[in-house]
Amino acid sequence: MLTADPIFHPASAEDIVKSIFLCLISIIGILSNVTVIILLSRQHTLPLVTYYFFFNLAVADLLSSVICSPVLAVLQLVHYTWPFGAAMCKIVPFLQTLSIGASSFATLAISIERCLAATKPLTYGITSNVWTKRAIICLIWLAAVAYALPTLF
Repeated sequence: MLTADPIFHPASAEDIVKSIFLCLISIIGILSNVTVIILLSRQHTLPLVTYYFFFNLAVADLLSSVICSPVLAVLQLVHYTWPFGAAMCKIVPFLQTLSIGASSFATLAISIERCLAATKPLTYGITSNVWTKRAIICLIWLAAVAYALPTLF
């Protein structure tokens, strides 16, 4: 539970270790997703429609790595008192929920796309094009925004 308790309590060794691991997870997530984005941008060996889905997933996961773990690491150190101000109290949970939603919906879209490619190879090639994938990616982010909107209220 987040509170606005102004009294400072020093972090325990356990809290410090947890924060260090959360920071390591965040750094690994940021580096790996930036690497994926760079590799996808430089090499177009994947089919273009698959490229869009993987690029979108890497962006959603990068947002998650930048927002979720660092905030949790700080909250762990300050015993879950919110140090970021009232505006960030609304914005950070929204961005966290948005990134997790976008990542989950992107993974779902990749799974459905791969399933259709495997089970209906003849019709899949006809219906699968760049514009369809772009529309699906827009729907992914719209669904993620709709999923995250309640955190603003």
